[in-house]
Amino acid sequence: MPKQLSADYFLPGLSILIEQRSGSMNSRVESRIIGTASPCYLLAELPMANGRPAILTDTAQCVIRMVNAGVAIGFRAAIECVQTTPFPLVVFSYPEEYQEIVIRQRERIDCCIEALLAPKEWAGEPPQGASGGAPSLARLPSEPYYSAVVDLSMGGCQVAIPYIDPLFTTEEAFPELRRQVAPAQEMFYRSSRLQDIFTKGRTCDLSCELPAPVTMAFEKIPVETRWTTKAQHSLLIGFKFSTPMPGLSEAVQEIIEYQLKYFKRPVRPM
Repeated sequence: MPKQLSADYFLPGLSILIEQRSGSMNSRVESRIIGTASPCYLLAELPMANGRPAILTDTAQCVIRMVNAGVAIGFRAAIECVQTTPFPLVVFSYPEEYQEIVIRQRERIDCCIEALLAPKEWAGEPPQGASGGAPSLARLPSEPYYSAVVDLSMGGCQVAIPYIDPLFTTEEAFPELRRQVAPAQEMFYRSSRLQDIFTKGRTCDLSCELPAPVTMAFEKIPVETRWTTKAQHSLLIGFKFSTPMPGLSEAVQEIIEYQLKYFKRPVRPM
């Protein structure tokens, strides 16, 4: 199925590159996103040169490219409207599908930030906490997981969820997190249950407070599961930030730059 971009990707002010071709003439000009009227239109600043539009108005199609958190995104769009007053504006058709490619590995830092992680339901999956009278049959917990972000990059993070499992010795792992888990929720912290829930592609909401120098709380950051690894005391989950959230990239970048300036550099890219 075609992949369609969420309107959340088109943050106002995001830089884009508009590519056009008309006969033997190629045009590449920069612009910025103004907003969307999803699912129909994408609005951007109209590039101007010498008081005239800097895009080719005699061709209806163009390719728009942008970079978000180290991922290059491209899609085709039709030019629906161009206006120069009261302000320069170009209206594109909303992309029906797109392509993406990771263009660089991202620097990452080790950390330990307490977080709440709420997995979302797959289509057709029982609601969170719904069990038909048998709590042990509930597919997802009714409360978010108590967890810790253990490394962080511009494109995503790694989260650890401590085991509460008789098959594992867990007393030394994240005791402050384990103490907050209600007895009725402990079954969801078993190794087998965690691996069953956090399969590749599972989307979740991640809430945490980023530390100094930003000291900023973020609620329900959209993340998507990329991989999981069984550690001795916890399940490690690799997430990518699946949809841009205002202020998040800037905050993460500031923390990483601060860490790299005053403390050790990362030993491996994420």
